[in-house]
Amino acid sequence: ASIAWRTSEVTDGIVRYGHVAGDLSSVKTSPYHSSHHTVTLTSLLPSTAYQYRVKVTDQAGNETQSADLAFQTRSVSDTPVSFARWSRLS
Repeated sequence: ASIAWRTSEVTDGIVRYGHVAGDLSSVKTSPYHSSHHTVTLTSLLPSTAYQYRVKVTDQAGNETQSADLAFQTRSVSDTPVSFARWSRLS
């Protein structure tokens, strides 16, 4: 899953997330100072509801954060499957 957001000025960003209600102990940081942020969350469980919160800090040290938000991951069967079939012609 990817979480994307924009800010009105250059900030650092942190996404706290988790799949247990009220537990946002997993953390992913935005990799650079920017006003356009995207953080990719990996190793998520399939068919699972997650909560997350975005917190940003500007260069002056001012902080603000979003409300708690949520998303649902897809089931394993929703994942596209790639395969190749090779056969030798006689």
